[in-house]
Amino acid sequence: MAVKKETTKDALRKRKREYYLANIEKERERARSRARRWSLLWFLDALFCLNFGRINASATPEELNRRKAQHREAQARYRDKNRQKLKDYAWQRRLEKKRHSGQADDEDEYQRLMAMELDDA
Repeated sequence: MAVKKETTKDALRKRKREYYLANIEKERERARSRARRWSLLWFLDALFCLNFGRINASATPEELNRRKAQHREAQARYRDKNRQKLKDYAWQRRLEKKRHSGQADDEDEYQRLMAMELDDA
């Protein structure tokens, strides 16, 4: 029975893939339309604080404070549990930033040297 179910899923995937390829322009336009619609909804939400799709829409101030406290506690637990990993990431970021700034300085020095006229001795 499992073999038949897998082949049914494969057949469904194949049909969907073929349909998409046959109607690619129509499907892309539908995807663009959905993206514009969601973008507009999220923009209006940010602009007017509609709390679209958020749990906090009807929460009381006490409930919000409780959730914030829970979130802070969860963050603290994560930091305690992954302290070494976070230190390593911070060290890597600082090292990468240092290397990047060094490369920029090297590039400036290279451009300065290339702009100098060489003496024909």
